[in-house]
Amino acid sequence: IPPLNTNSNDKNWTIQIGAFSNYIRARNHALMVQNNIHLPYANKSSINVDASPNNGAVIYHSQIKYNYSKIEQPIGCSIALL
Repeated sequence: IPPLNTNSNDKNWTIQIGAFSNYIRARNHALMVQNNIHLPYANKSSINVDASPNNGAVIYHSQIKYNYSKIEQPIGCSIALL
């Protein structure tokens, strides 16, 4: 998910890495992915769990937020998928 203003110097991109019916599972998944990110990228990341309603239920989206420029973002995406 790109930042609102997509100039090449913008930062704080978000990558959704999973969707769960349970907040704790979503959070633990985000923490696991963050813990597996190699330095120096790990210190540029934070986790987020975003809740959204879905037909009377709630879906929790695990997300990793990266403090990268648009140019660095493909690196962050590939690392999150390892």
